[in-house]
Amino acid sequence: MSINQNPLNSPMKPTQSVPSPKEIRRALATLKRAFHMRHSHVAMTIKRYTGIQTDEVRNLHLADPDLAFHEMSAPVALSDEEINRILSRSQDDPKYRDLHDVALITLDTGIRASELRELRWADVDLERVRITIRQAKSDHVRRATFGKDTVRILESRRERDPESDFVLGRSPRSVLHRVMHQLSLLCKQIGVGRVNLRAFRHAAIVRHREY
Repeated sequence: MSINQNPLNSPMKPTQSVPSPKEIRRALATLKRAFHMRHSHVAMTIKRYTGIQTDEVRNLHLADPDLAFHEMSAPVALSDEEINRILSRSQDDPKYRDLHDVALITLDTGIRASELRELRWADVDLERVRITIRQAKSDHVRRATFGKDTVRILESRRERDPESDFVLGRSPRSVLHRVMHQLSLLCKQIGVGRVNLRAFRHAAIVRHREY
């Protein structure tokens, strides 16, 4: 595609099916390479390319297509038994510690992966057991409470790296990429189908509605 070609006039048609990782990466790479646009224009163009609804790309970071795929892919409905298996195995194996932490925090608060990546200790209130979630490129702020397991995880992470500004450490982007790989590997080992990080947020929303 030449730099002067308008992607909106591309013959590619919107699809109602879930786009593949290749389709998402191609669309994101084209957008990033071709031009700089307002965020709303980006969202509409991605919708044209992939069929993904505009509100799903509200917090999208074009520089991180792997994380975008995990956030925009259709969430896999996990049973309580499958969630417990993932948490149990990741808790027992030290190499999966970050995966266990991310999964539990997400299940407890419903935070998006991109929001967790940007979460700073300044936005964590352990006394009131709540976090302040600030959406990227937006003034919108919301708060979420959490339970004892998340308190334990947060205290442990703070103790391990007291100098970091971010909850996920000094390189939160690297941590999340490692977690995505660990999740894929662990699910294969325990016989759980393909799962993305959004599945934990989906489970948190379902649990909240049930109560």
